[in-house]
Amino acid sequence: MKGISPFVAAILLIALTVAVGGLLAVWFSTLTSSQTQTVSATSEQLAKCASSSLTINEVRYSSTGASRLVNVTTSSSGSQYLKNITISISGGGATSNSIKYYNASGDDLAPGGVFAASINTTGGALVPPEIVSASGICQGQYAVSVSCKAGEACMKPS
Repeated sequence: MKGISPFVAAILLIALTVAVGGLLAVWFSTLTSSQTQTVSATSEQLAKCASSSLTINEVRYSSTGASRLVNVTTSSSGSQYLKNITISISGGGATSNSIKYYNASGDDLAPGGVFAASINTTGGALVPPEIVSASGICQGQYAVSVSCKAGEACMKPS
């Protein structure tokens, strides 16, 4: 009984190693390419959203009788539309009240757009508010937020 010669065995072993190496190289190249595209797309979105911001221009509050009203004016800047704008007020240990931004063309706040909301709190626990915050979503996944605290220039009694 004869076996394979050592020379033929070495050639077969080298051929198998080269084939497996080639398959791994193609797989790794494809993986690297797809990851690079994903990172590139995410970086572009982040760069666009980095320049987008919300500003709380003014918080006016009044407490007259049973009415406890907080008026908030918010604006956006940058180049991106912001979705799901939510304004929350909190203070005095009370839970936040919030209002979501809507307009006739949808719930996007355009760059340079202004949103004014009136929030009527109950029980007076939130007037004057300790913190008013506004948040929105850029590019469908990146949060943009801002807050105004009691004593800051944006907080004004009516």
